[in-house]
Amino acid sequence: MAGDGPAPDQPSAEPATRWRRITLAAGAAVVVVVILFIVFGNLLDPGTPSASASSAQEQSPSAGPTDVATTSLSPTNAPATGWTPAEIAGVPWVDGIAERDGRLVAVGRTGIQTGSVVIAYSDDGETWTTVDIAHLGLDIEPQGPNQVGLISLAIAAGEPGFVAVGSRLAADLSVEDLYFFSPDGLDWQTADPPEDCAAGYGVRAVGSAFVKFGEMCVSDGLPPPGPTRVVTSADGRSWTSRLDAENPLGPWTSDGERIVMLIGAGSQDRAGVAISGDGADTWRQIPDAFPEGVSVYSVAWGHDRYVAEASWINLLRPGDPDHAVCASDIGETWTCDRLSSVTAPPEERRAVGAVTSTSTGFASLLMVLDDPFGQIPALTAVLATSADGLAWTFTTVAAMKDTQLGGFVGTSHGVFAWGSTVNADGSGLQEPSLLVHLAPLP
Repeated sequence: MAGDGPAPDQPSAEPATRWRRITLAAGAAVVVVVILFIVFGNLLDPGTPSASASSAQEQSPSAGPTDVATTSLSPTNAPATGWTPAEIAGVPWVDGIAERDGRLVAVGRTGIQTGSVVIAYSDDGETWTTVDIAHLGLDIEPQGPNQVGLISLAIAAGEPGFVAVGSRLAADLSVEDLYFFSPDGLDWQTADPPEDCAAGYGVRAVGSAFVKFGEMCVSDGLPPPGPTRVVTSADGRSWTSRLDAENPLGPWTSDGERIVMLIGAGSQDRAGVAISGDGADTWRQIPDAFPEGVSVYSVAWGHDRYVAEASWINLLRPGDPDHAVCASDIGETWTCDRLSSVTAPPEERRAVGAVTSTSTGFASLLMVLDDPFGQIPALTAVLATSADGLAWTFTTVAAMKDTQLGGFVGTSHGVFAWGSTVNADGSGLQEPSLLVHLAPLP
């Protein structure tokens, strides 16, 4: 789900809740889609936006500091306290944060569907500086009857540097890929995109290269869902794609060398995994990796363990499954534990959603409907923390009430959670929000 950072949380006794929300900017009209995953699964997709890119490879000019935002922080070690409002200079709407050698780089937008793509960096998680990427021409213009501009946006860090990938809707309503590279997070250049557009499931570093999975874009004449495309780059500057008709596309993660992809994610069929140890060139499928009756939604890796968000059919309560969490040392055989019913009241909910690895364990955020048959934005945030990915502690987060979670990632400088809220003035407009916990979580 969101990214595979350092390492996630450990169950803490009864962590108090003292989250605070920060408002960064005014947004555009709310377009709400009610998804079943909000009850059973994950609002965080480790996958991200994609957009078009030119084939030029000119080195970008050095980025000078433009806007700087600093937050004074007093970290504590309690899992649900010590959360502090944060501001990423020039990036009101955050789409992703990646880390390399202690440097954080954030990518996002100036507006929901209008404005431009923006990037900022920080070497301490507190002070952020906007990077000048005007030469990349990343303006967002809504297109078509639904006024869609930017479709997706993601960032990853690896040995060569940082890559940002995404997609946007062009004037002819085709999908354009966006690929960009920076060796240090400061100087950005356009990368050569693959010949075939692939809208998909984010990007990660695997070995010394970058890997992205996607589906053929509408511009290819085959709207998603379509055959899986594997998109790779050895250096972040030039990308190629190929068709993988045998391996189904699903949420995935990597320990840096080994790729684990969920098979049948979100379905009621018995879940399995596909594993690759050579950068997605070849795969080995294990169709019955999870117990009978388990549905899986997202997967993360950290601290030498894979952790998956899941639900589990309860034969004593037909139609009312339990939240579940599954773990595996190598991604092949999984052990799952039942948590609470998916219809339990929010204050009694024990649930693991999209998981991120933190410096001291694992952390998870899941936004659940206050009423299983109700509507967004009546949402409660359930925070789960674990030191080993096996034993978890749960609490609700009052300050994230009614927040639509957009991303959640652990770094060496803390855990960042971003999303949007509906303006309290009744206008129906969305506002971006960002929270950071700089101390180890848990």
